[in-house]
Amino acid sequence: MYNVAIILFGESREYKIAKNIFFNTQCKNLNIDVYGHSWSSISCKTLQYVNNNHYDKYELQKDLRNIYNTNNIIVNNFNEEFRKINNVKKIHPYELHQWRSFEKAVRQLKKSQKKYDFIIITRYDIITRNHGTVPTSNFTDIYNFLKTEGGIICRNRIQNMCDLLFIGSQQAVIDYADNFTRNIINNNQVQMGFKTKWYKQTVVNNIKITTTGDVPGKVKWPFTSPVMVRYNCPHKTDINLIHNYSNYWAIMRDLQKNKKNKEYIEEYNKNIDYFKIINFIKAQPGYTRGDFTYDYRDFLTEW
Repeated sequence: MYNVAIILFGESREYKIAKNIFFNTQCKNLNIDVYGHSWSSISCKTLQYVNNNHYDKYELQKDLRNIYNTNNIIVNNFNEEFRKINNVKKIHPYELHQWRSFEKAVRQLKKSQKKYDFIIITRYDIITRNHGTVPTSNFTDIYNFLKTEGGIICRNRIQNMCDLLFIGSQQAVIDYADNFTRNIINNNQVQMGFKTKWYKQTVVNNIKITTTGDVPGKVKWPFTSPVMVRYNCPHKTDINLIHNYSNYWAIMRDLQKNKKNKEYIEEYNKNIDYFKIINFIKAQPGYTRGDFTYDYRDFLTEW
């Protein structure tokens, strides 16, 4: 059994669902310590479908520590933190919050001075499509590669690094997080896309990044694809249901943006076949062209 630290960062969102699936089931064969940071906000963009956009930071920190059985998670007040930064640098919180949280989470790992076989970095709202527990043998390639080569391994192209899930050696993760916020500000990266920011930090801090495609046959990615547990997702352990609802949620959000409607997501409805909805929408010619104009609320009533 491998000794692993899992770094959690960002807004906590649907953390109870993700904890129940990713930690309690999918990573059950790993000996895990958790380190993390979160904000008091549910979403840094005040979206209409979020009824209450803020937690009490002390209550949330207490709950996260209890659920993950650790004292190594801290929660900061989102508005207070970014009011200071904005007063000096005039930067919108959306341009920094994710990377600042990652930086703070890794500081918790660094302070512990404990040693781990490898580090998994992910968010509070992420699970994978693995059904059941991931076999310990799935992590053997990762362990052996990082032991000899070091660095960080991700599944995507390096330039398309994202924040959902990646794995690294302990020292590489600590080095990667170092001065993340400062580097974004000082190196004119504020307006860059979020994936580009993750990639640029590897260049600035000289972090070796490997994708599983770079070393075919040598490193097998231990998980299936990650799934984001969306707001209002039902508190269930049905991975297919969560995956279909997540896709529906993302499609509806994008359709609303194209139509310039107010942001509004229909709450989960157990009587709706989300898989059927997704396939229907994607089959419409206007969907691929970006001019799909079906009123989604009328559309939902038909299902």
